[in-house]
This record gives sequence, C-alpha cells and structure tokens, in this order.
Amino acid sequence: MIFKLFTICLFLFILYSCETGKSSVGFELGPPGSFSYLSYDSLGSPVVSGWLRFEMSDSVTIDGSWQLKKLINRDDLGPQFGEGELIGQIIGSSIWMELNPKFRDHNLTLVGTLNDTRIDGKWYWVSLSGVTNWGTFKSVKN
Repeated sequence: MIFKLFTICLFLFILYSCETGKSSVGFELGPPGSFSYLSYDSLGSPVVSGWLRFEMSDSVTIDGSWQLKKLINRDDLGPQFGEGELIGQIIGSSIWMELNPKFRDHNLTLVGTLNDTRIDGKWYWVSLSGVTNWGTFKSVKN
C-alpha cells in the first residue's frame, strides 16, 4: 500500500514538473533572454504573471517590451496587463522601469534590485493622485 502511494505521488510530481510553459520555479517562460515576472498585491497574493525583456541602450538606460496577464480579475492592479514598451535605468544593482512610459497619469513603475538572474522589488501604480496601489514582484531570467 505504501509503495503504491509513493508511486502515485512520484508520478504526479513528475507530471507537474513537466508542465509546459512553466519554469522550475513556477514562473511563465518568456522569450529567450527575458525575465519571467510574477507580481503580488500588498497582502502577498499573486495577481499578474508574464515576462519583461529589455536591453541596455547606453551605460544606464534600458528599453524593451513586456507581456503580462492578470491572474485574478481586479480593477485595482493598474496597467500591468496586456503588452507594451518599457523604459528604465540600471545603476549598480538598482533598477527601475516604467511599463507605460508615455503616460504620466496611468503608469506602472517597477523599482527593485537586479542581479544576473533575478529582479526583486515593488510595483507602484501611479495615477493623477499619486501612488494608487502597490505590491511586490519577483522576476527570474529565462
């Protein structure tokens, strides 16, 4: 009986591990060289997933693109779903990005710490009245 239970658990683990479109840490896989993205609300619940891709255009400036989708249907997450262009800067290990750089009254700003393989930080939905909502995010290089 224990052997059968172990075999079933092992099979389910292997099946779950082989799920397509997911990395080994549970993020959606994006294009090669991109960063898989997962954001959380201020209480720690996952709310958005997808990917970010960017390149250095000079010694500190970055530009790129993103594609994100809501994991939960809420209106308080700001413009961090769909797809678009991004701009930002990297100074040392600090990074900031704007996901909607052409809008000052409806933008999503990411501020975090970058190492070679991951970015961890906070997201801020900035509207006309200032920071409207915020949460955290994690991003892992594909």
